[in-house]
Amino acid sequence: MRSFVLVISRALVPALYVACAAPPSATPLSSSAPEHVHTTGCITQSAASSPPRADSIAIAGDRVSLCFGAPPERSCWRVDAATRELESLAVTPPRAERPAKAVVRPNGTIELCGPGGSPCTLVANPDRTKTSAWVSDDLSTLAIPDSATLRVYDVASGKLRATIPGWPDSPMAGDAFNYPPTFATPDRMIVWYAWTPVSEQGRIFDMAGKQLAIVGNDFWAMDPDTNAWRIHGSEWAIMGEATSMLTVDVEHPSETREYELSPLFALPRPDDDHQLLNLLAVAGTAKRLIIVTGENPVTIGVIDRATNTLEKLEPPRCPPAKSTRAAWHGE
Repeated sequence: MRSFVLVISRALVPALYVACAAPPSATPLSSSAPEHVHTTGCITQSAASSPPRADSIAIAGDRVSLCFGAPPERSCWRVDAATRELESLAVTPPRAERPAKAVVRPNGTIELCGPGGSPCTLVANPDRTKTSAWVSDDLSTLAIPDSATLRVYDVASGKLRATIPGWPDSPMAGDAFNYPPTFATPDRMIVWYAWTPVSEQGRIFDMAGKQLAIVGNDFWAMDPDTNAWRIHGSEWAIMGEATSMLTVDVEHPSETREYELSPLFALPRPDDDHQLLNLLAVAGTAKRLIIVTGENPVTIGVIDRATNTLEKLEPPRCPPAKSTRAAWHGE
């Protein structure tokens, strides 16, 4: 078995997380000892507890490209999950990966901007009393939260498509819709509502507001706006609390699997470790999932979906340079 991962720190209160965490119920994965990828080089590891996150991540087939760190130690790499080969790439600046955005203006209009910040357009506000809104990547669907009610509008016509109330069985009674829906397909969305002080429960709805399924079995997600990835067709991967990940096909919600990803932790663990695994990117096919995490400084997990086996690809780590240590600690 092979291993390879990347690290990020999560802005959570550890004590609060521990109080809310539930025992993992994920599908067991068989795994073996990590194996280094084939290379004559190494990737710089962190000398700090919170290193810069990897950026500019792209997954194409079995190849994962990414950059790590800041100048002058910044480096870019490509790892082949099939051949286990690591090669350096020309260093490029970080890519701005901005989602579609809706901004409610004081004059009663809403500015909609597509992924990356353009194109932008102004539309009439169908719900004038509101101060926030979310939009789908294709700028066709607008969702406007009002505490425990979410209204969904068609952008072109301004007509109300759905009114979705908060979950009556949520332990966070009186809370709100805190995150945008995951607009999974043109006719399906995953709507998130507060479940614990740090997590959200997702439910699949059609665009008329009919609930089709609850996502997972006691599955909760943190920051679902940044921790959900389309992986194959109408199937999505969602990072849960701590070290669990779930895949769900929104067109066939019964086709759901949950995975325990703790084998992707880089070792040894820091003294202040809170056992929170940060996923940076997930992609895949019907046969294989490729997972990039935020370990030190980068690791990649490969899940064979037929055999339910996990390989952890771990590139060699260079000793931390003094200049890097000084830069991260402000020396």
